[in-house]
Amino acid sequence: MKLKLFNLALMTTVLLGAGLASDPASAANGVPGRVINDRDPSGPQTGTWRGSYYTEYTVWGDGIEHIGEVGTTFRTGHDVYGTSYANCHSALIAEMSAAYASGWTDCSPM
Repeated sequence: MKLKLFNLALMTTVLLGAGLASDPASAANGVPGRVINDRDPSGPQTGTWRGSYYTEYTVWGDGIEHIGEVGTTFRTGHDVYGTSYANCHSALIAEMSAAYASGWTDCSPM
């Protein structure tokens, strides 16, 4: 009798897990796997050199990442300006480190 209850519980768990895996919860905007880009227009825009970096975070429909689930990634771009390459590059490295940047483009003249 105990083995039958164990098998029933195990089968129920497997079926529930398969149901969740085959129909993952929708992400915040209803499009799992989509990357949404957004530029951050704030900050001083002075200087003749500009570099950029982006930060990103992923959102899952129910707020919890499940194994095999694909969420929606939100990516925000940030620009860094400087009066010379060295000035811009130093500011870019400092801001990227502070913001835990996911990617970046080195400084170039505007």
